[in-house]
Amino acid sequence: EPDGFVKIGGHSKGGGEALLFAAYLVGGGFWQTTGVHVFGAPAVGDAEFAKLFDHSLGLVTFRHVFRSDVVARAPIFLRLRGIYRDVGQLVYHSPAGRTFRPSPIRKAVDFVRAFSRVRGRRDHDLWNYIQGLEK
Repeated sequence: EPDGFVKIGGHSKGGGEALLFAAYLVGGGFWQTTGVHVFGAPAVGDAEFAKLFDHSLGLVTFRHVFRSDVVARAPIFLRLRGIYRDVGQLVYHSPAGRTFRPSPIRKAVDFVRAFSRVRGRRDHDLWNYIQGLEK
């Protein structure tokens, strides 16, 4: 029997779509959500979208980022110009399976590493996120 609550999740482009879908459902009054979990998702909206999203879903949205995942930092030029913003709460994963709050220096180093051809694609692999959740 449906209770009116739904959990939403996705990886990569599907994570970005999950964020938009959650905003659509809640904004339209169709559902309430108890959790939105996205893994390696790109940013999907501007500052106004982020403000509205975080007001209604920020506390139940968890944006999982594995170290130097390049997709989690997309769209790069819109981010650098301050146009696109992240939503929800950051959950940062390391290769050891630990989650932590990265320092500004750690975030900057991982941001640069994300655009190396090897590291950024390897860190985007869904398997990294699965292993991080299992540990």
